[in-house]
Amino acid sequence: MASPSSSSALSTTTQLVFLQIFTRVLTFAMNRTLLRLASAAAYGTASIQFELLTSTILFLSREGVRNALLRAPSSASSATVTPAEKSATATPSAPAVTRPPLLSYLPLAWGTPLALGAAVAYAGYWAGLETRTQPFFYEAVAIYALAALVELAAEPMHNMTMMAMQTNVRVRAEGLAIAGKTLATLLVLLNGERVGGAGDGRPALLAFAAGQMAYALSLLGVYTAHYGVSWLVPNISCVQFLIFILSCTRLAIAMTGQSLVKHVLTECDKLILAWAAPLADQGGYAVAVNYGSLLARIILQPVEETLRLHFSRTQAEKQAFKTKAASAADALTAASVQRTLLNVLSLQLALSLIFVTFAVPYLPVMLPFVLSPKWMATSAPHILQAWMWYVPVLAVNGSLEAYVSSVSSEAALGAWSRYLTLASPVFPAMALSLYRAGFGDAALVYANMASLAARIAYCVRYAFPPASKESKAQQGLTLLDALPGRAVLLACGVASVAIRASSSHLLDNPEHPYLLCVLAHVVFGGCLGVTCVVAWWAGDDMPRRLGLDGWMGLGIIEARIKRLTKARAKEE
Repeated sequence: MASPSSSSALSTTTQLVFLQIFTRVLTFAMNRTLLRLASAAAYGTASIQFELLTSTILFLSREGVRNALLRAPSSASSATVTPAEKSATATPSAPAVTRPPLLSYLPLAWGTPLALGAAVAYAGYWAGLETRTQPFFYEAVAIYALAALVELAAEPMHNMTMMAMQTNVRVRAEGLAIAGKTLATLLVLLNGERVGGAGDGRPALLAFAAGQMAYALSLLGVYTAHYGVSWLVPNISCVQFLIFILSCTRLAIAMTGQSLVKHVLTECDKLILAWAAPLADQGGYAVAVNYGSLLARIILQPVEETLRLHFSRTQAEKQAFKTKAASAADALTAASVQRTLLNVLSLQLALSLIFVTFAVPYLPVMLPFVLSPKWMATSAPHILQAWMWYVPVLAVNGSLEAYVSSVSSEAALGAWSRYLTLASPVFPAMALSLYRAGFGDAALVYANMASLAARIAYCVRYAFPPASKESKAQQGLTLLDALPGRAVLLACGVASVAIRASSSHLLDNPEHPYLLCVLAHVVFGGCLGVTCVVAWWAGDDMPRRLGLDGWMGLGIIEARIKRLTKARAKEE
């Protein structure tokens, strides 16, 4: 049987996956329209440079605070702000009022000067002449910076939602925010096309900015409607809050320094593109990344967030328990966390093998049905081909970094930050070498893979140190358990050969209609894909490893049917 914590984590992941599916469908529909209405220059500016501006403000302002709050003991998350407030609100018969920790208000205070400085530096100095001469450029930059501050205003409520694992609130907030962003972007762009004429494209940047502001306002509105307006500001005086901000300056600088290294490594491709590539090439790269990252954002991002939350909660509970019990329970908790990590890695490696087996050969077949000839003539197809290899690396890195950032001590996090700094030259060195070798813009994707590989190597060594091999062997925890089994390896090998044979027999045959041949080729691949999944599920004994009941893990469905049957019988 699955444990309650595992069931809670599975429920959280499921809700986040459905949220990502909903948002990606809306974003996909919006992008299809934008690719037709907006120019490549405007699309590249918004998707690369404006997104980089927003992510820089948000990441540097809130990432360190989020990690600190997740690692805090559960009792800290429900604490009131000041001792005076506690004594005023807490009575023998009434519980204390739950409010966000005061630390969760720091991102907005820290982000305000950061947003102003980043917007001025970008619009005045960093953006090129071709970028600045676009219509409504400065207005769009101002709106993007203001939207980032509006989003930071919702940070206290978002943190409480995450700490309380109220995923339904977050799903509702982000789902409506994406819908608002899509609607606002399309309305402004379509209205501009109607006023300015078809193909004018003048309000494109303004439309993107309006969509970003609609996203931030919708997010803040849903959270405020759920928690109340009083949560927008801390429950202390302005003087006390100013003193708190000044006392946290050192903490903010430390957290921002660590976040800055990771942010530069994560967004290094956009930094290089925004600095060196023409706007049209930035647009082609953005199209490829938007399509290539669909799977990463729908599946991998919810899994990483759930793992980070699960590992952080487990670590916080272990630290709280440490003062009351012996260290034997700590070892048991550590083994449980590592077993969870191994199971997730096993899941990701096997599914990544299946994904690469089918995505790489089928992508060239499907791309002409997705991209218009205008975008097929750019570097987007080559970048998407590289993304098919990039997705598995993203999956493994996300899980391992979630583990390291959640369970590490302050000293270990410092060592991790220093390692990231030392490994930072890997990306530019690899990108430059591959550019010279003729890989084009796809060199950035392969360079990202090399950079993530260096980070994965550190995380693997930290999660499974060589010094504790014997103890892990005694507990049944070995890194080899995460590797795909023979059944799925054999199935994927046979499928790869069969796909190549089908492609040469069907797609290269001019005697039959091409669309009919493509359909037959896709159906054949689908059957092979199901076979590979079944071989992995049964061959690697995944039901037992994931704690599922019954044959092939169908016990959960069987139990659910029995409960529904009993409920209907009682009603009758």
